[in-house]
Amino acid sequence: AAQNDSMVSVDVSPAAQRPLAGDSLRLVPGSMGGIIADMARNRPHDLNKPVLLGSRAGPSSITSAWYIDGNADGVIDTVKIAFKRVVLPAELSSAVIQWDLRYYTIPIASIVSSGASLLTIPVAGTVTDPGRVVTGGAMDITVKFTQFPDIIRTAPVADSAAPVIDSATLFRGTYSQTGASRNRSPAVSGLPYLVLSRAGMTEYTFQGVMERNDGIKYRYVVTSTVTPGIGDSIRIDPLAAAGVSDAGLNVQRNALNRRVLLKSIWPLSEWTITITFNPFDPDTTKLPADFRTALGAGAPAYGTGISARMNSPIDPAAINATVTLYDAVGNIIAQKPMTNANGGLYFGWDGTRNGRRAGSGTYLAIIRIKENGKQVLSKRVALGVRRER
Repeated sequence: AAQNDSMVSVDVSPAAQRPLAGDSLRLVPGSMGGIIADMARNRPHDLNKPVLLGSRAGPSSITSAWYIDGNADGVIDTVKIAFKRVVLPAELSSAVIQWDLRYYTIPIASIVSSGASLLTIPVAGTVTDPGRVVTGGAMDITVKFTQFPDIIRTAPVADSAAPVIDSATLFRGTYSQTGASRNRSPAVSGLPYLVLSRAGMTEYTFQGVMERNDGIKYRYVVTSTVTPGIGDSIRIDPLAAAGVSDAGLNVQRNALNRRVLLKSIWPLSEWTITITFNPFDPDTTKLPADFRTALGAGAPAYGTGISARMNSPIDPAAINATVTLYDAVGNIIAQKPMTNANGGLYFGWDGTRNGRRAGSGTYLAIIRIKENGKQVLSKRVALGVRRER
């Protein structure tokens, strides 16, 4: 196959013709048709001495390679390489992984022998970014052997990492079946996810309808009465019958797969403002019982009330509302936050200003409501005070 003035190499393919270590080897004599000759064209002697045949492993080919996400946190952490024979890390002179259009040189000292012909390469933090959730993509591995520097072994690395949830968002409010939504599947089923309740610290499942997906983003319409709450978190249910799999049919069965906070997006606010009595007599107009209950201790027995209700459930942590009262010349006579209770906001006024009775007349109330620090409503209403005595 290859030769120079002192060395000849021969490729032997059929297994039955392969010599073994410990066999002896000698040149075929010229008298028997041997063709090897020196520079003077001398052929081997009939009694040329045999030598012991040694053995040295060649650069093994790669039979397969794959990457995994061992702890199911959404970051590829390990690459496995299977060779045709037993290969020790010390035999390698270099290992390079191509991933995400970049090349990464792997320290040989980090490679671990995991079995007869299997090498394990940890890649989290060196090839993959622990802060970036990615469990799929094209990867290649190239290795070189110390004893055979001119021979390169390259193989694609298959995707064996199961999918995880990168992010999840709950769009709260009433579902409107319009546009493309009319074509959604009518099949209602238990969704293959587990939600951890922040309030009860227990996991539960919920039902829904698959509306659409593009292989990466999945959109469901929640149909069950049990719906995720504010601050809940979600992960893939590893025991779900069909499971959740990626394009490579890798199914997530790790019980500790990545959990993410379920973000909530509320619909655009539509507030309804109601005034109990207008005008009112602070001496005789009784504040309704539901207002007194909502306002709690210190609620006035007589006066008028302002309530505000939204078209969807109110998140107490996100809402901040105040009512400011002005007299006819613009002086502030009262200002206090609205009370969040019974799914609404409540404010009561007993007809006093700075602890003294306010006279009959018209007063301006400005209602300001903020959601997550952003003002969403500023409404002016006139309150009439009419005293009979």
